[in-house]
Order: sequence, then C-alpha cells, then structure tokens
Amino acid sequence: MNEHNNKTIAVMHFGGNFLRGTEVCLIHTIDGLDAAGYKVILIANQPDVIVSRLKNPPYKLLQSKFPEIMIDRKISFPLLRYVKKIRELTHFLKQEQPSLILTSGGLPCQMGLPISKILGIPIAVHLHHPAAKRYFYFWMIPWANLIIAPSKHTHAVINQKCKIDAAIVYNGIDVDEAFFPAIREMSLRNSLNISQHAVVISTVCALIPHKRVDLFLRAFAIAKPKSRYQLHGLVIGKGPEKEKLNQLAVELGIADAITFIERVPEIPPYHQQVTDIHLLASDEEGFGLSVAEAAACGLPNIVSASGALVEIVQDGVDGIQVHGDSAEHFAQAILQLTESSELRSRMGQAGRQQAVDRFSVTAYKKNMLQQLESLLTAK
Repeated sequence: MNEHNNKTIAVMHFGGNFLRGTEVCLIHTIDGLDAAGYKVILIANQPDVIVSRLKNPPYKLLQSKFPEIMIDRKISFPLLRYVKKIRELTHFLKQEQPSLILTSGGLPCQMGLPISKILGIPIAVHLHHPAAKRYFYFWMIPWANLIIAPSKHTHAVINQKCKIDAAIVYNGIDVDEAFFPAIREMSLRNSLNISQHAVVISTVCALIPHKRVDLFLRAFAIAKPKSRYQLHGLVIGKGPEKEKLNQLAVELGIADAITFIERVPEIPPYHQQVTDIHLLASDEEGFGLSVAEAAACGLPNIVSASGALVEIVQDGVDGIQVHGDSAEHFAQAILQLTESSELRSRMGQAGRQQAVDRFSVTAYKKNMLQQLESLLTAK
C-alpha cells in the first residue's frame, strides 16, 4: 500500500477544450500524483479534455467556472459571483479535506488562494508563462506558498515584477511518442498535398501577435526563391490573426507554398512525417512546447533569441537562434538549414538527445512531485 494513499490534492484548472502546453503539463502532473498514491480532486471549467487523456480517472471531479476579477482593457469585477463561487468551493473542499491545493495557471489561484487561507492548507501555483505585473497581483500569485515556473526566464520575470522566487520545473515531453522515425511515412504529407521532395518549414503556435507568424511568412518569402530546393511552409494553429496571415501570404506571393491547418489532435505526427525544420519566431515564451516537441522528434529548430527559447535551443548545436526581428536574418537561418541535409540531421540528433536528457515526462513528474511534497512536508 502506498504511503500517500490517504492524502488528497485538489487541482484547479481553467483552460480551453484543446490540448496544448498547459493541459499537457496538467495531465502529466495528475498522472504523476496518481502513480505516487495521492488522491486527486480535479476542479476545472472544461475537464473532459483532461480526463480523457489521464491514465486513471481522478478521485473526484467537479466542473466549475472561475469568475475573474481583473482590470485590463476591460474592467471585470463580478464580485458577487466571485464570492459565491468561493463559498461553494470552500464548502466542497472542506468536506474532502485536501492536504494541498494546486492551481494550474494564474487565474485559478485567484479563487484557490482565499480558499486555502480559509481552510488553513497550503497552495501551490504552476505558472505557465510570464504576464504583466497587474496579472500576478490580481491573481494573488505573491501570496501562494509555492510558485512553480517552467523556465528560468519565467522565474526571472516573476522575480523582477513581484520580488519573489519560484521553483523551476521544465515541461515534460513524451520522448517515447515524440521521436524521429527510421523511415518517414508520407501519407500525412500526401494528405496535405505537399510534395514528397519539398523541404518543409513549419511553425506550431497560436495565431496571435506575439507569436510573430507574420515574420515566419516574410522570412519564408525571402528564402524560397534563393533555395536550390522546393520549399513549403506549414502553419499549424488557430487564432484571431488567421485571416490576416492568409492575406499576407497572398500579398507575398507564397500562398501556393503555404499550408494553414488549425489545431490537430497530436503535433508529433506532423513533426515526424511532414516537417524538416521547425521555426518559432515568438518574442515571448514561458517555455516553448512546440520547440521541445520538434527537438524530441529529431528536428532542428530556428527560434528567436528571446524568452525561454534560448534555454531549449543551443545556438549552432541543435538549432539556430536569431536575434532581433529581421525577416532577412530568419531567412538566412532557413537557407542555412534547407541547403544542408547533413546539418539538419546533426542538429536534429543533438536536439533529440537534449530532449531526452532534460525534457522527458519522467523527469518532469519527478521534479514536480518533489516540489509539491516539499510543501506538504513543510506544512
């Protein structure tokens, strides 16, 4: 019998009905807690997407919305709903008597922290990305017992804005699922009408301004006519900039060489079967899941030299870091890799090794459990 099977941890999550960085981390966390013998109560606004991927269902499940108090472009101040929800969840958790509350992301901490104080139990918050200072304080992050950040960069932002430290736990990649196949299947590439002979440069991200997909398109447009090979661009993601980016591809004269697809169930198959080079031009990443996934699949990465991306990609070893926002500089990096299959292979192998050594799910679960148990021990 596991020594922890009488302890319960309440996990609070606010997210969308799709699986990406935050949700993947949460699934690994819950699976790790379950394997260690903890009972997990999951409180989430859209729990189905999480529960469907867990190895075992949570001990208890509660679907719940999280009213947010925030002053941003719009003022959100649903005080009555906020207080009512705190009372409701406090009553629920008082009966369950958890030993710890873990919030996945900052917004649930705004709800979880008052509850933890009322019940007299510790609270940990797993922040997935940097944010403006006002967000940290509205979410009540500085008053949590433990803050967990996915990178040194995110830790530095938290420390700079709130003068507090955070534990660093790098996100985990399933390196057994994300790998570079000995023989590449072409069925997925064929289904996208991409030539088997094309060198494919992809970007995987939400189509929002700070991801700078427009920079990806401009760099591709510069590199395409200069390459000795047929180049094709693949954009995987959805967001408010979709139409704008489609129009930009037309204006740049590359619409016939760019394929846009929205969110897909699994990213690794696209890295394994379609992509030759992965590029992320984002100027602010808390970690960079798509970059780590690409590395695990044996692909070289081109990234902006900013945020946490410089912690994942070693310049000249497993990819190329590009400084600044020059499309010409990104195009030069693209050409450096498209023109040499040997360089792509060498960098891809180095990236795969780093993913196995630093970003495995096993390491993530171990480190996350260690942090949470240190808080339970200190209680």
